[in-house]
Amino acid sequence: MGASVGTPPPAPRRPGRPIAAIVIVVVLLAAAAVAGYARFRAHEPKTPAQTLTSFVGAASAGDLAAICNLLAASNLEVFDDQGTTCEDGFAQILARVAQPRSDDDAVAAMFAASPGGRAPNVHVLAEHIDGDRAEVVVRIGDRPDDPEGPVVLVREDGTWKLDLDAAPPS
Repeated sequence: MGASVGTPPPAPRRPGRPIAAIVIVVVLLAAAAVAGYARFRAHEPKTPAQTLTSFVGAASAGDLAAICNLLAASNLEVFDDQGTTCEDGFAQILARVAQPRSDDDAVAAMFAASPGGRAPNVHVLAEHIDGDRAEVVVRIGDRPDDPEGPVVLVREDGTWKLDLDAAPPS
């Protein structure tokens, strides 16, 4: 059988057109990913004190993913060992912590809600960095006699993370 009379033959396909469109889409997606990562890095805490401040903000907001992102890998392993996720584990911690156990328990005090239901103010009093380990001394509350204590942070892959299991240097 031959072609119908009066019907023009189909136009030849241009093989480069679909590939060019795919390349453009991939380049645009890559550019968006780089811009998003750059924006993320711009807001990432740069110092131990900034990391601690971000952690307190995340705890106040109940942002479990942000809390877990600011924890040292050794802390995340504890949740794995307990057969739970960091988010589920911290949800349980936030639900049961009402008051700090002692004046030195600065981390627990960060989670203790004040009468208005909001987290207390956390004031950074000092920051000591020794290589990939740091200690941030904080006061929980606005009065000079409010509890004070150290929080230990470690630098992992260039980012400061809270190490809730580490003992502060004596």
